[in-house]
Amino acid sequence: MGRRRAPRLTALASAAVVAVGAVTGCSADAGEPGTAPDTPDAGVSASPAGGGEAGTPEPSGACAQRLVEPDEPIPGEVFAECLVDATRVAQTSRYTTTYPDSSATGPLRMGDTFEVYLTATDGAEVFIRDEQGWMKVPGGGWVEANAGGTPEQVMADAVVQAYLGFTDPRVQEQFFATTEWEPVTADPETVNGLQAIRYSGDPVFGEVTFDSYEIWIDDDYLPTRIVATVTMMGVTQTGQQDYEDWGEPVEMPEAPPS
Repeated sequence: MGRRRAPRLTALASAAVVAVGAVTGCSADAGEPGTAPDTPDAGVSASPAGGGEAGTPEPSGACAQRLVEPDEPIPGEVFAECLVDATRVAQTSRYTTTYPDSSATGPLRMGDTFEVYLTATDGAEVFIRDEQGWMKVPGGGWVEANAGGTPEQVMADAVVQAYLGFTDPRVQEQFFATTEWEPVTADPETVNGLQAIRYSGDPVFGEVTFDSYEIWIDDDYLPTRIVATVTMMGVTQTGQQDYEDWGEPVEMPEAPPS
């Protein structure tokens, strides 16, 4: 019997690994997914103790300064903390990631238990609960992520770790703090039904080169869209992440897929 080959990298897996592969290398020191880092108060109202029900963030202090001076750049640490705190308060969103070969969409929850469930246009699926994850390739069954397992499990683990790194609040906070954020224009644009201001920056993360990075933030400091052109391991891709319905109820599988 010949040696078993690793499965083909699906579009969902390729997009995750190329776009955020370097993020996973930094997430090891960031703590457990879904928990808050120790950071100074930047002026965003906190969620109830224990990460209770989702709410609406109320920017104040440093976070509200951009509404007073819309043409001024925002220091990276302020931008990062205000954005991450706002997503912790809202907790839930419908998340869509789009790349040239595929797009995937599904519910995202950042409460006491971190969860995301994405279905791609090519039939691939990924489900993450806390640090456990599963992936389903087109025409196959669910595979549990395991860095030391079969080729299929290793591939699933790469995808799961990539998405954990991309959505982990501590990693996001580190990432967005690496650059100053300039408003592309002080005029708001309608993105996913919300009025949002577009900012650009030059974030730094591992071996990834960001040829461009733009993010749209609404009045509550919630992201509505991210568009980035990324070069990693000689591969360049432009991807888009969209966030809709922040704070609205979401439905997740009651049990891990099998």
